[in-house]
Amino acid sequence: MIQLLQRYLFVGIPLASFGPAHGQCCPHILRMNDSYGDGWNGGRVEVFLNESSIGTFSATDAGSSANFMACTGDTIRLVYTPLEWEEENTYVLYDQWGGVVYADGPGPGQGVVYEGVIDCAAQPTPGSGPCTAWAIDTIACVNVDNTGAN
Repeated sequence: MIQLLQRYLFVGIPLASFGPAHGQCCPHILRMNDSYGDGWNGGRVEVFLNESSIGTFSATDAGSSANFMACTGDTIRLVYTPLEWEEENTYVLYDQWGGVVYADGPGPGQGVVYEGVIDCAAQPTPGSGPCTAWAIDTIACVNVDNTGAN
C-alpha cells in the first residue's frame, strides 16, 4: 500500500505543481533604418509575441535596433503603422543566426505585415547567413625564403 501511495504522489505532485513547459529561447533583432537620417517621422512597427505586444519601435536618426528574446513555438506578428516620408523607412527582423526573417521598405506595407512561429532549434541553410571572417595577425606573419629548396 505504501509503494502504491508513493507511486501516485510521485507522479501526481509534479504534474500538478509545474506550469506549462517553455521551449528553447533565442535572441532576435529588429533593425530599423531611415535613409534621410531624421528618424521615422511618426512611422512605427509593433512587435507581438503570443498576442501580447512587447513594444512599439521606430528608427531614431539614421537607425536603431530593438533586441528581444522569443521562444520556440511563440507566435510573432509585426504590425506597421505609417505616417510621413515612408519612402525613407526600412526595417529587417533577424533571427539568432543573423538570418533575415522578414524585411520591408522603402515604403513599407501597413497593418499586419508578418506572422510566423519561432523555431530556435532551426539551423540556417549553409550559405544563407552572414559570413564572419577570421582576423589575421599580419605582425606575427613569418617570411620564408624558399630559394634553392629541394
